[in-house]
Amino acid sequence: MESVTTISAEEFFKVELRVGEVVQTETLENSKKLFRLTVNFGDQTRTILTGLRPFYEPDFFTGKLFVFAYNLAPRKMAGEESNGMLLCVDSNKPYPIEAPEGVLRGDGVK
Repeated sequence: MESVTTISAEEFFKVELRVGEVVQTETLENSKKLFRLTVNFGDQTRTILTGLRPFYEPDFFTGKLFVFAYNLAPRKMAGEESNGMLLCVDSNKPYPIEAPEGVLRGDGVK
């Protein structure tokens, strides 16, 4: 059985989870794994890179609402900066977590 690292609730609550709408999905020419997502959070649009290219076509993401980790420090990937993280269920294939019907861009997840 895999060992699990525990964190306090205070540490967990530092992660800000928000709903964002993917308004554009692009493939990165210098990467076989990464998509560049342009994500609208209502008050701000961000670029978020995700390594799901081996599993999905670009049109899977565009126009849909997903859950993102919003307040992560920027991270360089394939020479570009990613400003957040798309949350996925980790299975044989990663499944991005879609927001439920009725929520709005920018809504927080608790």
